[in-house]
Amino acid sequence: MSTRVILLGLFCLSLFGCGNGGGTANQMNEGELKLGVDNSYSLLMQSIIPVYENTYNKAHVVATYASEEEILRKLYADSIQEAILSRPLTEEELNYFKSQKKFPEQLKIAVDAIAFIVHPENPDTVFTIKQIEEVMAGRINTWSAIQSGNSTGEIRVVFPESGSGERRYVKESILKNAVEPSNLAVNNANELIDYVSQNKGAIGVISGAWISDEEDQVSQDFRGKIKIIRVIDSTNVVDPRKPFGPAMGYIAMKEYPYRRDVWAIRTGLTGSVATHFLSFLANEDGQRIVRTMGMVPVKMDIRLIQIKE
Repeated sequence: MSTRVILLGLFCLSLFGCGNGGGTANQMNEGELKLGVDNSYSLLMQSIIPVYENTYNKAHVVATYASEEEILRKLYADSIQEAILSRPLTEEELNYFKSQKKFPEQLKIAVDAIAFIVHPENPDTVFTIKQIEEVMAGRINTWSAIQSGNSTGEIRVVFPESGSGERRYVKESILKNAVEPSNLAVNNANELIDYVSQNKGAIGVISGAWISDEEDQVSQDFRGKIKIIRVIDSTNVVDPRKPFGPAMGYIAMKEYPYRRDVWAIRTGLTGSVATHFLSFLANEDGQRIVRTMGMVPVKMDIRLIQIKE
């Protein structure tokens, strides 16, 4: 008998009630929204925005895709009214907006993971949390230090772009701000996948959102070029010796350790398309797309079902 994780999505609107609403909501679905999107969530938003615009054909979302740092700069400059990021605003950032007579609304819309990827011929695809930390800090810099006999040579940690949320996550959550992670970065996720697939010593740090949807062609192409590292977490109460990868079930059950939340942050006027789009991201339609993309929605029941084999 084995235990399988079966995800049964039970969605609801945490802030706006169920359904698309009426009355005031119907008055908010006309006009234009300037949206800034962290590049990590390009595939997700490129799936959600067309559905939203087809459902509300008088609303138009103009999306800008850039690094986390660039999207935050645009939010500060008031050149966008809403942002999709991998973290909420800090207290300092909230105070800045309040000083500008703006009161941001922040809503968690999904749970993502940080994935580590290697060359398809690399024999080492299972790491401990300690090894990940040592590699990210640069204290382990050869593959033979991971496993004797691995002659791949020098380890090169690479990020999708400078100013990325992935690098910030490694610095803050894995290295606890004690040391700076690698400065080696390419320009986008496509280049990161290509770099890792062409350099046997590379470890790429990438959002799980790029490789989570096994039915999406981009995700399929990416997964076909690399291997995904699984991680052993000795503090895992279920099985401290079992390696887990950044799959939706393992993220939802908190068995994969490198998780992060996805946030929608509105600084535009209340009662605008920005408010309505935020509502859409939280409701059943938006959350269904999140799950379809292989990411974890914010409202989901997880049940363990025993299956005899």
